[in-house]
Amino acid sequence: MRSPSRAAKERIAKRRAGTGAVINMWPFASVMVAIVFLFLGDTMPIHRRFAPVDLPQSVFAASELKALREDAMRIQVSRDGNIFFRDVKVAPEHLPDLIGKAIKEGSERRVYFSADARAKYADVKVTLNLIDQAGIRDVTILAERVAPR
Repeated sequence: MRSPSRAAKERIAKRRAGTGAVINMWPFASVMVAIVFLFLGDTMPIHRRFAPVDLPQSVFAASELKALREDAMRIQVSRDGNIFFRDVKVAPEHLPDLIGKAIKEGSERRVYFSADARAKYADVKVTLNLIDQAGIRDVTILAERVAPR
């Protein structure tokens, strides 16, 4: 049997290279990623970076975008009376010092305050008194907006 010539071998190699079945998975992967984001878009809270508190509901609540800033002074009171300053649990006696330190670092002289809807009034009152001791008079109380019935 005679072996094919060099030119014949090159023709055979070119023919084989073009006939291989290649499946491109990138379009499929991009469609799957888009579908994941469509379905998870409603379930993932975008602006919820706060401590775990259930805000009281109000028809007249207004949006406060400045509360989402990193340097905003956010104070939360949880249902069991724990106090959170910028998402970190703090002892009540340290709160005025932390507020003073935040003001020295350049934070706005406004506190964004949120209390759990089931928090005790005594815990909320103690926290507001501590904010007052720190010298802050501008307190914005956060609530969740609901549609009117």
